[in-house]
Amino acid sequence: MTTPTTRPTGAHRPRTVAVLLAVLAAVALSLVPGTASAAGTVTPLAECYTSAGNGSWDVILGYENSTGSSQSIPVGNYNYTNPSRNNSSLPTTFAAGTQHGVARINLTNAELSNGSSWTLAGNRVSLSSGMSPCTASQLPMLANGAAVVAMVLLAGVVGVIVLRRQRRVTTAPAAGRG
Repeated sequence: MTTPTTRPTGAHRPRTVAVLLAVLAAVALSLVPGTASAAGTVTPLAECYTSAGNGSWDVILGYENSTGSSQSIPVGNYNYTNPSRNNSSLPTTFAAGTQHGVARINLTNAELSNGSSWTLAGNRVSLSSGMSPCTASQLPMLANGAAVVAMVLLAGVVGVIVLRRQRRVTTAPAAGRG
């Protein structure tokens, strides 16, 4: 009777752990906002508006971050809307570059006509003039951070699959030995 030859259980453990740690580090670094930078600015964008179907209007917001790194600007003195009831819809982490469709806020006809605005890092954009109706491509499907959450969940699922396959390979008996 022959016994199957298998690799020692921990033979690939250091490599598997290293790969897992690298993936986790990459995910964690992508979620951590940078510190404020003196070079460049974070500027709010009023992209477009669409009817909410109840006599009010949804305004789609974006921003341009020319600092070269992610910035964290909490809702408050440097990140707010007028009217303030929409503040909870605002992003607080701003990736470098121009980002479209990051938030959707709701305004009444009166608010849309009477000087509503978004102020971000000292820069103000009017939410009542200069906007055009939204096209289908401008409407955000996953606004307000849902895309980040979806990507983190996807990374976790991929990590689990990779680990399970790695375990199967290291614990499977060697074929053709006898």
